[in-house]
Amino acid sequence: MFKKVKCNNCENHYDETFDECPNCHSPNRELNPNFKHIQMLKFGKQIALFLTGLVGFEILGIIVSLIFSLFGFTSNNQVLVNMVLNAVVYGLLFIILFAIVNVDVKKLLKSFKKWQPFVAGLCCFGALIGFSIIYGILLQIFRVNISSNENQTLIDVTTNNYPITALVIFGFIGPICEELTYRVGLFSFLKRFSKWLAYPVSILVFALIHFSFDPANIVNELINLPVYIFAGFALTFTYDKFGFAGSLFAHILNNVISFIPAIVILGVII
Repeated sequence: MFKKVKCNNCENHYDETFDECPNCHSPNRELNPNFKHIQMLKFGKQIALFLTGLVGFEILGIIVSLIFSLFGFTSNNQVLVNMVLNAVVYGLLFIILFAIVNVDVKKLLKSFKKWQPFVAGLCCFGALIGFSIIYGILLQIFRVNISSNENQTLIDVTTNNYPITALVIFGFIGPICEELTYRVGLFSFLKRFSKWLAYPVSILVFALIHFSFDPANIVNELINLPVYIFAGFALTFTYDKFGFAGSLFAHILNNVISFIPAIVILGVII
């Protein structure tokens, strides 16, 4: 799906997956219904978003860690160091991803003007919570012992010590970066070829970025994996049918709700 269509109004040639001419904003009357709701960017930007989000976090983490070492930023409080590191890295990644999107940010914001994506996002959030509860009950029935995976453990530790900062990083910035990477980037690009390719690949990649391949904890990680696979499916489906606003709203709501106990406890202490 890399063909171009000709605008009947200004005769500009543009990507056939765009819902309107980027020059005169006339609607694309030849738009494939498969791309009606998702926000399609140029395929080069889609690839850039995915690759930046996928490897950018690790690369930025290494660079920032080296800078911290060079300037002597050390502390006996490892939780504090990890919190500052995550804040800086997520902040930089957020800036880079939006720099890639650039003027196309208007496309992403269009879906926020409708109410349907927010209702869909709320339903998606309900599905995520429902699946987690049912899956947890099944694990209890079959007496499967499970603890938080490495990704969730890091979030929990940061939340318990720095709840407000963790809320901003993992509740808002993290979901925005992931939605730009795996929905606007990866899924949208793969859907140019086939939704049957886009769905399984983007869901699996999304699940695996929350997976630790540490052999010592591999069983616990595998037990936690279905939760992330279902989350990948639910968020991808919501994005596909209702756009960026729907999946982002569900993702943020799902992450933020987990911070409420820590925020309440902090308020009681203060």
